[in-house]
Amino acid sequence: MSSQIDLTDLLVDLETLQAAIMPLEPEYFDRAVQMSRLAIAEAQQWRIYLNGLAFCSFEQWLQERAADLPIQQDLCSVLQPQYASVLDAVCNLKVGAFTLCLIVTESVAREVVTIPRAVVDLPEFVAHFYVLLEVQEEQEQTILRGCLRYDQLLQHRQDANLQPDVYWQYQLPLDWFDSDSTHLLFYLRFLDPITLSLPAISTAQLRQQSSVQEDLARLLPQLGVNAELPQVLTWEQGAALLTNPPLLNLLYLLHTRPEQTAAITQRLTELLTQMSQPVINVWQWSQDVLDETAQAFAWSMPRLLIPAIAMRRSLEKVEATLQDLTQRQGIEIPQQARYASVTLADPGFQLCAVTWLMSPHETRQTVLDLVQEWSLLLILVAQPGKVLPLGTKLQVSTTTVLAEAVLDTTDLYLYVLVEGNQNEAFTASISAPNGLPITLPTFVCDSEHA
Repeated sequence: MSSQIDLTDLLVDLETLQAAIMPLEPEYFDRAVQMSRLAIAEAQQWRIYLNGLAFCSFEQWLQERAADLPIQQDLCSVLQPQYASVLDAVCNLKVGAFTLCLIVTESVAREVVTIPRAVVDLPEFVAHFYVLLEVQEEQEQTILRGCLRYDQLLQHRQDANLQPDVYWQYQLPLDWFDSDSTHLLFYLRFLDPITLSLPAISTAQLRQQSSVQEDLARLLPQLGVNAELPQVLTWEQGAALLTNPPLLNLLYLLHTRPEQTAAITQRLTELLTQMSQPVINVWQWSQDVLDETAQAFAWSMPRLLIPAIAMRRSLEKVEATLQDLTQRQGIEIPQQARYASVTLADPGFQLCAVTWLMSPHETRQTVLDLVQEWSLLLILVAQPGKVLPLGTKLQVSTTTVLAEAVLDTTDLYLYVLVEGNQNEAFTASISAPNGLPITLPTFVCDSEHA
């Protein structure tokens, strides 16, 4: 009788394993190679290559079994070389209402899973589900070995008093992961995201970045191409770097454009200095007033939007673009919105910022808790007589990238619209092809310090 039960269990295990095996198609190898070539150093290429293979195969696995679940990969870390070079995981893969983090290994023989501390301890990189994938390159297959919910990970860590090692990694037992891949599909389809909440990103991290900016200014230019971050930085310094996208972008450029080392180092110093400087407080724009930071950067005085978009025709590029966005693109902007602009002489651009407060709404946590939200619409145009070159990028981030727009057609402008509560701050960066990114002072909407 017991042998019959053992045989049944074995057949079930084989069936479960078979359902979790994903073949590696030839195009996956080509795509993974392209990803790996963008690594900062040759030593990182194999790691990115494996992560790329796992990403491609898992995406196909999802599409075959849950085609109705939308997959959003725009901000996935493996597709952004500045993140892929410093994080040994595939973060910020959005599937339906959930965020997934792919943990990739070549073998589970040790029954221990190495996972970066950043994807557990930093809100920017945590996930609802951690999916363990074993890439068997020679066998041309990937195996989904299991998934681990975020709440279960925290509970296991507390029970085991698990601590990260000096390499900013956690060592997790393999049996923490649920080996039945159908459970992951069930969660993605039927679990309510509210029951599996993730930690919020707070503005306290901006203060942390400011507190370590002197150390980073000294250490980052000395960080060698082949050096791992834990060899040079403390965890606090590393967290400040990983959660500042413009800073991480410049570090990537520092190692991949050696011919521009002097210019990039200067831009790094400027950005690190800016981290400790006042921000642009757009709350004051509702009073038609600029704060000291906006004045120092020569922003125009804020104006009501309605006169600008009511004109039948404007000779100003900014106002003409505002008309196009509202009248043709269908962007809805309330009457109380204000806008101001600044000229960026070096690349020959103009940046327009439109901002407004949104009506308070009831949060999901409690009907008594009212949150004031605000919107920021950024528009990038060329100065008169010039055009935006193809490949120009406009990016907005908090402590992770929120949205970006890249000019890949003959359009005359770029725009990005973001929303947040009054505890959130937005940082905008602009880069032209082969040019160094320009990062503006952070935008906030703070009524208490207006």
